[in-house]
Amino acid sequence: MTTRRTRKWLYVKERKAKFAARQTTRAEILHVEEGG
Repeated sequence: MTTRRTRKWLYVKERKAKFAARQTTRAEILHVEEGG
């Protein structure tokens, strides 16, 4: 019964993790470009 809810929660969690990772990598690249 809770499979759908759990799947959606995992999907949202995964999307947030990917978005956070993308934001951090972008910030690191900008930081490296500024420092380089």
